[in-house]
Amino acid sequence: MEARSVSEADVAAVAALLGHPARARCLDLLLSHDTMTAGALAKASRVSPASASQHLRKLEAAGLVTAEPRGPHCWYRLASGDVARAGILRPHRAAAAHTVTRAVVGGSRVCVRAAVL
Repeated sequence: MEARSVSEADVAAVAALLGHPARARCLDLLLSHDTMTAGALAKASRVSPASASQHLRKLEAAGLVTAEPRGPHCWYRLASGDVARAGILRPHRAAAAHTVTRAVVGGSRVCVRAAVL
């Protein structure tokens, strides 16, 4: 697979998505589970099913997760291994080895510290 250049807009968009605790928690859960239903993600993230659905739609629109309707439930998974390998989903579990990325996005300084996977 060819490496894609990541723009400041890409970084800012992902940072904004991960800035909400419920969305970050959903992604963190999907790192540990192959697939989960929207209801299970809502319960584990401590948000209402309607709120979880809104968050999951945003993550899906950004290409971070995929949804697969099966019967009465919709099952979610990480969109690709690239999402898991990005290393930004579990910064709170960063080991001694980590990367720090600094950038100026929209006039604001942004610093992302992430574990190296």
